[in-house]
Amino acid sequence: MYSTTGLLVLLVSVVGLAMASDVLDLSSGDFKATVGQHDTILVEFFAPWCGHCKRLAPEYETAATSLKNNDPPVPLAKVDCTTDAGKDICSEYGVTGYPTLKIFKGGDFASEYGGPREADGIVKYMRSQVGPASRLVESRAKLEEALSKAKEVIVLGVFEKDDKSAVQTKFQKIADKLRETVNFVHVFTDSVADVFDLKVFADLKAKKAPTILLVRPKELKNKFESNVVQYSDGDVEEFIKTNFHGIVGVRTQNNNQDFKVMMDWSSDCVIALTTGSSPH
Repeated sequence: MYSTTGLLVLLVSVVGLAMASDVLDLSSGDFKATVGQHDTILVEFFAPWCGHCKRLAPEYETAATSLKNNDPPVPLAKVDCTTDAGKDICSEYGVTGYPTLKIFKGGDFASEYGGPREADGIVKYMRSQVGPASRLVESRAKLEEALSKAKEVIVLGVFEKDDKSAVQTKFQKIADKLRETVNFVHVFTDSVADVFDLKVFADLKAKKAPTILLVRPKELKNKFESNVVQYSDGDVEEFIKTNFHGIVGVRTQNNNQDFKVMMDWSSDCVIALTTGSSPH
């Protein structure tokens, strides 16, 4: 039989785990010192009674956990503007409504957060705020891992070397433009010569650099089309938009604007797939 002390310790441990958070809780006293420690940090200014804040809270927490493990890490923080410890810093940054989210870089206010309010969208948006628009992968193993674990589309640039070829220039330009919504990765064959030997590229017709490949995650795999689409020529942005979702895309709050309603009165049925639902 457990002693009273043992049960109390166990209860405290369980409660402690339940309350553990990856969101930094800041106040006027430690705000500037903490924010100044990070290259990029997202801060939510909130009020506990705010309905929108309550709805954001679990999404923000999930995003914080994910971004904590990002390379580089992107911390998420919050300030309670209704407390004596937080109201001064909220006033200093002109917070008048809740929640207000602001991005800080190098300790200074950089911009208002203009991204989605659900976890995946927050993660994608904040990842786009750090590092280069396209991430360089320097080994076959790391590329294989990135593609196999991807939960979203990856646009992969494969180039012989960093020589600013016409295709590479197009790729970098569109990566800079779409970095907030699309995940870009590139590799150089002078250091990763066997990139086309990956199983995912087995059906490619042209296994030669330079090229651009759109790779959909395994969740979107189907028997009607390949998960890898190869760019040939023309507008790179149009190539990405045309092939991003495939024949049957998954519609979420983040990409809702990507799906256009098309009415065809000659069709016998319409099939719609949304997250959290089954096809009917």
